[in-house]
Amino acid sequence: MFKVYQFISVCSVIFASGCTTKPSESQHPQLTNFTRFDVVAQNGKGLTVAFFGASLTWGANATDHARTSYRALVAQKLKAKYPEAHFTFPKAMPYLDALIRMYLPIWRSGLGVDVIDPADDLSDYKLIFLPYHHICTEAFAEKLKNYVSEGGTLVITSKTCHKDDSGKYYGHLYGPLKELTGAVARDTFNQTAGTEIQWKGQTFTDLRDTEHVELTGEGTVLATFDTGTPALIEKQHGKGRCFFAACVSESLNTALLQHVAEITGQTVVKTPMEQVGILPHLTREGTWIFNHRDEEINLFGSTIASGDYALLDQSLKSLQA
Repeated sequence: MFKVYQFISVCSVIFASGCTTKPSESQHPQLTNFTRFDVVAQNGKGLTVAFFGASLTWGANATDHARTSYRALVAQKLKAKYPEAHFTFPKAMPYLDALIRMYLPIWRSGLGVDVIDPADDLSDYKLIFLPYHHICTEAFAEKLKNYVSEGGTLVITSKTCHKDDSGKYYGHLYGPLKELTGAVARDTFNQTAGTEIQWKGQTFTDLRDTEHVELTGEGTVLATFDTGTPALIEKQHGKGRCFFAACVSESLNTALLQHVAEITGQTVVKTPMEQVGILPHLTREGTWIFNHRDEEINLFGSTIASGDYALLDQSLKSLQA
């Protein structure tokens, strides 16, 4: 059985701790909201600021999105007030779009998934996919390490486990998960590790959020970026293993999940056409077919209208035979 867990932060303000020469966040643990923001900004560290609402984030109706939108004007004011702070103002992605982007490699791999909570029991699952899990508590990281140590397989991407649940950066990116990733990434802001990866006879170019990483232990580099730095690492941990991709790529994630599904003995549903979902019924013999295409389809002897679904009495195994 396969689980996916992901945390997608859509609209948030995330804080980093300060230095010793200016007011320290650790000296003011009771401060919250803008007062805490002010203290951290004076420390000259990095802060990521995202704006609520797509119209504000993208600058709808502005004559120049980069200079006259609400988002741009606020960014200018913050930079002027805190010249020593290092601000990042990411463009927000609508939550549903982000969720679909993370899910597509799973669907294209033909894997059925559960979406889990960190409090869930992981022991019944052979494979966990953790894409872009930016905020990760030490408790959940420890749980993942135990899961892998007992024989589980973990697949993670870049931008994973950079911060704890209070928004503080770990000393090294991947923090408490570096034992599993076999690598650390230090300052990756405004850097590009590469534009291309070649692996298993395929070339992958749809790379986002690439990270310069350094090996920390006995990890095996499966693929590198065109710059020569590690892009895909496999690391044994106890009875299990972790696969780490130092980027976010739909095509690479698809190939990686297919590879991992094969070596872990996962049930893979080969979708016969794009935008058609096939899933086994969970409580009785039967198979669901969902048609997301713009036209009707005929599949396994059933005609299914655009946007409609069908429940067949045959099991998925018999249909694939």
